[in-house]
Amino acid sequence: MNFTCNTAYKSWQVNLFINAGCSIQTLYDFGPQTPNTRYYNFLLLFPTGIVITEDFRGESSAGFINFTSGIYFNIGENSRVLLGARFYFETQLKDPSTSTFVLPMFRVDIRL
Repeated sequence: MNFTCNTAYKSWQVNLFINAGCSIQTLYDFGPQTPNTRYYNFLLLFPTGIVITEDFRGESSAGFINFTSGIYFNIGENSRVLLGARFYFETQLKDPSTSTFVLPMFRVDIRL
């Protein structure tokens, strides 16, 4: 989810924009695919109806809040170039080594 606000003055050579948003990214998500034969052999020796399972599911997600500010200028009637800096703040990982990222942003918009 993102929200963008910008100026749109045709008389200005350079216009401003600001963007804010949040996103959640799954880093990994997997579950066991094959049975653990060590436990199934145990059940053959003692058929008591006890089911022993071993479940090593692995999953992790990272959530980010981001802010971007910058400038843009029009190139002709149907395109523009955006320059800015995007700030990401990680919100879901426990004890991350880095929780803030700053990335330069360059984008070309072309209207068809």
